[in-house]
Amino acid sequence: MSWKLGKTMQPKREPEQPQREMFQIDLEQLIDMSHPLVRLGHFIDWQSFEQTLGSTYHPSQGAPGISRG
Repeated sequence: MSWKLGKTMQPKREPEQPQREMFQIDLEQLIDMSHPLVRLGHFIDWQSFEQTLGSTYHPSQGAPGISRG
């Protein structure tokens, strides 16, 4: 008799999600969503900014810090 062993049965892993702080609140709860600048933000074509400026973005390279003193 020949047995074929497949993958072992293991519990499914939950997707990695950062655990929220107990007292952390969402930014939307702090901002007045009826503020004119928030409302203006809904009319801006943010995707055009991303397409135009996206090639200039670098995740780890930026301007150095400014030393005051």
